[in-house]
Amino acid sequence: MSQPARVVFLHGLGETEHVWEPVAQRLPGVSARTLSLIDGSAQPWYLNSTSERIARDLDAPVHLVGLSLGAVVALDLAARYPEKVASLFLSAPQVHPPAGFMRTQIALLRLLPERLVGGDGVTKTQMLDTLKSLQDLDLRPQLSTMTVPVTVACGAKDRPNLRAARTVAASIPRAHLEIIPGAGHRWHVTHPDAFAAALAQHLQRWSL
Repeated sequence: MSQPARVVFLHGLGETEHVWEPVAQRLPGVSARTLSLIDGSAQPWYLNSTSERIARDLDAPVHLVGLSLGAVVALDLAARYPEKVASLFLSAPQVHPPAGFMRTQIALLRLLPERLVGGDGVTKTQMLDTLKSLQDLDLRPQLSTMTVPVTVACGAKDRPNLRAARTVAASIPRAHLEIIPGAGHRWHVTHPDAFAAALAQHLQRWSL
């Protein structure tokens, strides 16, 4: 009997690992784990240290599922620790976000009151620190050398991330692009059935 696919979910900015529970519940034949990208310490957030922390927690290759910030971490981890990754399912990945886009995101977040952002242990300060640390992000050189199979997904209504999703898919040798009709950025929350179905198809194609 084949073993269930080992899947690790990585959440987006301002979310916690619990956001994935509705999707995971729709994948009964999968061995799912949901990990936090925020370690709870007072230290600044850095992509490299986050990837290292998660890689240390993986004792065998897994299928990494990441949305937005989680997709960035998944890509970085796969590039640096390919032996830890069986495949990638990336939703709305950004590998070189435009400077103007990042400045706007930071400015808007600063204006929002604390009660409207964060929650579940994620603070506005942590979110701002994370965004600032990604202002100079450039993972483009790693894409062409990616050896694991990849599905890049993006909601059709997620306009700020559509171009980046197409660029990432076109730049990775074994990548497949999925544009999800009627879905926005957080389609794992608004369309959990569609997300689970797309992920199940990916796992059927690439499970060990």
